[in-house]
Amino acid sequence: MEAEIGTPSGSEAFDLAGWLVRATQLHASDAHFHSGYPPLMRINGAMTPFSQSPLEEAQLVPELMRILSEADKKSFEKNKDVDFTHQIPGVARFRASMFTCQSGVNASFRILPPKASTLEELGLPKDLERFTQFHHGLCLVTGPAGCGKSTTLAALVNLVNEHHHGSHILTLEDPIEIIHKNKSCVVNQRQVVLHTESYARAMRAALREDPDVIIIGEMRDS
Repeated sequence: MEAEIGTPSGSEAFDLAGWLVRATQLHASDAHFHSGYPPLMRINGAMTPFSQSPLEEAQLVPELMRILSEADKKSFEKNKDVDFTHQIPGVARFRASMFTCQSGVNASFRILPPKASTLEELGLPKDLERFTQFHHGLCLVTGPAGCGKSTTLAALVNLVNEHHHGSHILTLEDPIEIIHKNKSCVVNQRQVVLHTESYARAMRAALREDPDVIIIGEMRDS
């Protein structure tokens, strides 16, 4: 597969934005940029390489650092990896991960849907709606990477947002993926590091923020 955008060669600049636009045009789910390898995109579930020159770390790092916030830059410099979101206006939002390995600095970008899908659009049974009607308890959305946990959870949150009149929805995420606008509910979305120190701290604070529903993006520890 040939790319139709500017491609890196030797010391030429790396056009990150151009590659991300191309990923959306090809309906890829993810775009991968690895030091020492040509760009790759996951299309129809398969990693698809482009016949371009391998990326050099010196090309990749400046473009990635340019789109990081100051907090994310500090996190990457300290921990050697960072998760963040990136937006190209009029194109898409992306959930990204920048990390280091033996080959150098690498990054992967997941293309995020512009809004929450419905259960029907996701091909999920309507019976799942009942999980949004409970007033007490805990609902877990689990599964392997790439199986649709985030989109399923977003669809359920959207149902609560539409039908639980006068409720307060609080989400704790890292990073914020799908943005929920207020509908029948008030929705406050908090991003770990950007808006709070950690999931644990955000959970403790949540008990004083009068939520009716708390959404936790992921569970990392007990």
